[in-house]
Amino acid sequence: MLVYGPRYDPATRTFSHTKFDAYYQSLASYKPGRQPGNQVPELIVTSRSSDNGATWTGPARIADAHGITFNDKNAMWADKNPSSPFYGRLYASWTQFRGVPGKAEPIRTSYSTDGGRTWSTPRQLSQATNNAKQGGRQGSAIRTDGHGTVYVAWEDGANQVYARSTDGGFSYSRPQAIGPVSDLVDPIPGSNFRNDSFLSLASDPRANSTTVYAAWVNRTNTDGSAAELVVHRTTGAGWSKVATPANGSVTGSGVPFFQGLDVSDTGRVDLGWQAITAKDPSTFGTGNATINSFASSSASGGAAFAAPTRVSSASSDPAVSAQNNLQRQFWGDYNTLVSRGASAWFIYTDGRRGAGCPAVDAYQRFLVSSGATIEQEEREAGRLGKKAVEPDTAPAPPTDCPAQFGNTDAFVSVLTP
Repeated sequence: MLVYGPRYDPATRTFSHTKFDAYYQSLASYKPGRQPGNQVPELIVTSRSSDNGATWTGPARIADAHGITFNDKNAMWADKNPSSPFYGRLYASWTQFRGVPGKAEPIRTSYSTDGGRTWSTPRQLSQATNNAKQGGRQGSAIRTDGHGTVYVAWEDGANQVYARSTDGGFSYSRPQAIGPVSDLVDPIPGSNFRNDSFLSLASDPRANSTTVYAAWVNRTNTDGSAAELVVHRTTGAGWSKVATPANGSVTGSGVPFFQGLDVSDTGRVDLGWQAITAKDPSTFGTGNATINSFASSSASGGAAFAAPTRVSSASSDPAVSAQNNLQRQFWGDYNTLVSRGASAWFIYTDGRRGAGCPAVDAYQRFLVSSGATIEQEEREAGRLGKKAVEPDTAPAPPTDCPAQFGNTDAFVSVLTP
């Protein structure tokens, strides 16, 4: 996670309005043999650069991992709206996984008033319950408006929800609903990579604006072969759905997924997403599915979006890559979009330079048919997968696959709406 924020001067304890630093937030682990007793020691840390990434400070710890399973799904934001009374403040949120295996999943948050050098004691914004009746919480995002109000939003059961802070992150309201969410089927028919319906947040950066937008994907039929991308908006008093910029099916215009959202300094709302189509939704493997990237913009505060435009110059096949254990395809789920002035930049995973591997396809199909890998609905119903096949039965990519197998890239499409 990378954001730019106002530069902090420790001598004057003030933030610059002309100089900005880059802040990089990531997960971190203890060195082998130095773990303080925790099982999977993932911390949340941040580093700072004042020369656009040429050099970085050592990481400052936001959240430790002592006594829990691990921290994950982290997000960060810098308040750079000059009308905010908390100008320059940094905010972080994440999911804290507790128990084995992750039997509790609360959303946590923290803030920094000195350019990421130190961070406040983390606060818990949600319940921690995670069971068959009420699942956990993931996919948090953070933004601030022109009055300095902090919005932290996440997926919680059947709703996207949010909590607000009007005192710079010291305290928050109880979670309230933004709108209903119907998760994408995992995997989307015709593919085998993990996916989600986590939301994206964006705030209007103009001074004193209280407008914040949220976007996510809802499936629109039972088997998950169709879905729509929705946009909701608030001006500080409740949320309302304002647009559905994309909808489709795997045998039509494509199921949308992994969106990015931002607002330019002119108030234009920009949205990017990827969409998948499939020759045969009942199976998966090399040559079966195609992924393309699209974008659309709204000059009317999200009330109406232009017709989607394809922004990827070549299609991708999700079968060109796999998880490290080869048991599923892998498609990076960290797409994002940045807007500024008359342009926007959509950053997404692209596999056009990769190559599929029939041996891995066959291995993954075997795992699904044998029950070692199970689909989302069965997992949520409490069915456990069988013991995974022994490692020596898995393909060996260096000898069984093309040289380009596993090759995916981060691509950027420059948009001029």
